[in-house]
Amino acid sequence: MSPVRRLIPHDTSVVANLARQHLAHHAMKEPLVCDDFDRREFERTLSRVSDPIWVREASGVIRGHLFGATMADGDGEQVTWTGPDGWSFDYEDDLDGLLKVALPYWREEGSSTHIVWSPAGSETEAWVQRGYSPFSVRAALAIEEKDPPTIRSEFNGDLTIRHGTLDDLDTALQFDLLIDASHGVDTATLSEQQRSSNTKHLTETLEDPETLYYILELDGVPIAQCITFPLPSLRGTHDGTIYLSDIAVAEGMRNRGYGRYLVRAVLNDALAQGYAYAEVRWRLTNLPGQMLWSSMGFHPIYAQLRRQIND
Repeated sequence: MSPVRRLIPHDTSVVANLARQHLAHHAMKEPLVCDDFDRREFERTLSRVSDPIWVREASGVIRGHLFGATMADGDGEQVTWTGPDGWSFDYEDDLDGLLKVALPYWREEGSSTHIVWSPAGSETEAWVQRGYSPFSVRAALAIEEKDPPTIRSEFNGDLTIRHGTLDDLDTALQFDLLIDASHGVDTATLSEQQRSSNTKHLTETLEDPETLYYILELDGVPIAQCITFPLPSLRGTHDGTIYLSDIAVAEGMRNRGYGRYLVRAVLNDALAQGYAYAEVRWRLTNLPGQMLWSSMGFHPIYAQLRRQIND
């Protein structure tokens, strides 16, 4: 097995080229992925990071790299993140060599989980074969103007869509509980600290001038919501991309087309604002969410995989 060592300054241009080639190959196959890559800026980033970058070398040639940033997640647990540009390998034994060195290091640093973003599709297989489990999907759509789907007459009533404000915080909190439940959270067991944290987060969301809170009402009663904001610069994301999140439909109102109706209206509004693309994420355990987004034309571009490393 070829030696694995830490990156040295002389390696940065080579590793940047490996990352560029890896990302360009994905973008060539998937037009919803942007191939913009500032190589010089990436090299500067490599030289600034404090966490180690591992490289796999054979006969003086670097054949792969692996980087992971260890930090606390939302629950305060230490996890290690590897983005789409944080890894490359020519052959799977290169990945084996990189993981053999990196995983023990991250474990010693207190990390419990390695989280990696991979192009969706066949490129996830190498990770799955090494104990990683698909967790969520990042999906994209090129927005086109379309009429909202027709709601059956017995369900349509007086349907209106409006922009919510901080005055709608209680409504947002109720929908947030529905989203937690869809992720398998027993909302009855949420602590006061967790509820307070959720309230603070939603308050900040509703106060953010770049965030739009859409509420679908039936006869004046909120029955669905969607939150949007412009995506910052992310690897693989096109300029002019809006992010849709926190879509939720009230209990007793599901499977009637309200979610699709709201999302279609939101996408039309985004197009009118000048956005050309939209992105969403869903957990693979959220089958209703997966069905909704897929039916709206969203296509997976990246998959998030996870592996426990503290056992």
